[in-house]
Parts: sequence; structure tokens; C-alpha cells
Amino acid sequence: MKTTIVFNAGPLHNQSAGIHVWTKEMLIALHRLQEQGQMPKNFHWILLTEKPTQDFPLFEVKTLPVYRFIPGYAAWRLFFILPYLAIKSRANYFIEPGHFGPFNLPSKIKRLTVIHDLTPILFPKWHQNFSAKAQQLFFPRIFKKTDQIIAVSQNTQSDLEKIYPVTEGKIKVIYPGISNQFSPDSQIEKKPFLLFVGTIEPRKNLESLIQAFDELKRTPNFEHFQLIIAGKRGWKTDEFDFAIQRSPNQKDIILEGYVSEKRKIELYRTCSVFIYPSHYEGFGFPILEALACGATVVCSENGSLKEIGNKYVLFMGKNDLAEKIQRAMESRSSGIEYAQSFTWEKSAKGVIKLLGKS
Repeated sequence: MKTTIVFNAGPLHNQSAGIHVWTKEMLIALHRLQEQGQMPKNFHWILLTEKPTQDFPLFEVKTLPVYRFIPGYAAWRLFFILPYLAIKSRANYFIEPGHFGPFNLPSKIKRLTVIHDLTPILFPKWHQNFSAKAQQLFFPRIFKKTDQIIAVSQNTQSDLEKIYPVTEGKIKVIYPGISNQFSPDSQIEKKPFLLFVGTIEPRKNLESLIQAFDELKRTPNFEHFQLIIAGKRGWKTDEFDFAIQRSPNQKDIILEGYVSEKRKIELYRTCSVFIYPSHYEGFGFPILEALACGATVVCSENGSLKEIGNKYVLFMGKNDLAEKIQRAMESRSSGIEYAQSFTWEKSAKGVIKLLGKS
């Protein structure tokens, strides 16, 4: 008997950070398992996309564009058109990879929602107002209706159960992976720069990184160092901009913007230290990517970062980031094999196993 799984693949085209990475890499891994004959033969996958894609020829793809110039169309698509397509496709499962959904499905279609973090609930001030309020409004209904929740870390599971007790018994922790592109190159020499990779937004705590950089630049060993910040500009960036404007080292703070995978790997491999001072994370892709490329990592221990960084990173305190960067300069990364143990194949097999049990 055929089992039809509808997967909302919208984040392939409407996201660029963690949810995009999870959606893209999970679909690549699932499709590879299908190619290798490791997918249950009765599983039939339908991807609902915003733009045409030929990346998954063994999956059925239904493209439904989002006409953002039509007021209210995106909401209509989410709440009514996608559920209609799932019902019409006789779906057995609907997978929502981006927190928000699925909605308006009959109970015979089992719902699987992926939750990456609860920062819009825990720390709404760090998010765009509309996004935070929408999730505050709809999460209780989503969690009540969903049949299964994939949490990307034990920390996210703990947050869910604490804030939404209705989720207890519904949650399965399935760690994401990292692409095997992230690997070291022993032929490449380290260069005199500190690195951050991620979206520029309040949650990333970049003001503390700039302050630590200014402190380090007053010491002889860091006189010729640069700070490279690689990532697209997000929201509520006024404090970040002000921190750069008042820095006496503006000329040595390089904003690269959004970078390609190739460039990101080059930066990870050549940086002296990778720093991730985030106030809170649900997982923390960049610290694993950096470790896998042989970088020494300093990060906060907030949210899931202590869980994911394990013993392979240096954890910063509230006021000792500059000191920890100096210590990192004197140590070598030992987390390459650990980081590379997080594979998308393992994650995809976890999803398949969960579907088989539901």
C-alpha cells in the first residue's frame, strides 16, 4: 500500500539561514537514499515548491508560486491551498520544516512539524514583531494538532516541553547534519583574521564580538588582525551598525555579506579563530561547520551551543570573550571527526524511521 508524504519545500526558495539549510540538505539526503534503494518501496514523496526545481527527479514536484504582490495571497496559500493539495494528493503525512504549520488538514493526514528553536517565544525582542506575534498566536494550535515534532536538539525539546506541555510524548530529537564539503585542508595556512558566519541580527550578539576585537587590537599580537563578518543583513541592526561606527578599528572590520559555500569553507579553513557569541541557538550549524574545516572555535554556552559544541570548543563567559580568543590562538582544533559525525544521511534515516513508526 502506497504511503504518500507531502513535504512543504518552500524554504528552498524563501529562506537562506538554518531552515533553508535543513530543508535543502534533508531533501538531498532523502533523495540519495531513494537512489540507493534504501527508502521503503511504498514511500511516495511530493514536494510543494515555490519555484520549479529539477534537483529531485525521483520525487514528484508540485510548484505553486507565491504572488507576493497580491495582498494576503501568501497566507491564503499557507492556510488553504497547501492543505487542499495535500488532501487532493491523498497524503498520509505532511511535513512542515519551518515551524509554521501545517494547517487545516483532516486528522487522517498525520502532521510532522520541525522545530528549530523557540526564540520568537523566549526572546521576542530579537525578532521582527509580526513574526514573533504570529508564532505566539499559532504555536499552541500547531502543537496541539501535530502528531509528531522533530526537535533539532535536546535543548529545543526541553524548551518545548517546558513552555508547551502538550508537546510531551510527541517529540523526537533528530540532530541535523553538515555537508561533507566541510572538511580541512592541511595545505592551507591560517591567516590573521577572526571570523563570524551567520545572519546579522540582535540574537547573534555581534556587539560583544566587536568590543572584544577592539580590546584585542590594543595588544601587539593582534595589531594586524581583521574581523570578517560573513552573512546577510537581517533585522534590527541599529546597535550593530552603531558598534561598528564607534569602533576605532572600522577599517579592519570586513562585512562580506552573504557568501557562497565555497567562500564560506575557505574562510573556515583559513581563519585564526571562529567566534560564535550568540545569545541563543536551537542548534548551531556554523560551529560544526567550522570545526569540520579544522577551525578553533570560541562560542557562548547559551541554548543548544553547550550541547552541540561539547568538549571541542572554548566557551566564553559574559565578559571574557577577548581572553578566550587569545587562549584559542594557542590551541589546535580537535573536533574534526566529532563534527563530521553529524551526517545528513543519519538525519534522513531518522526521519524515515519516525515515519515508519507513526
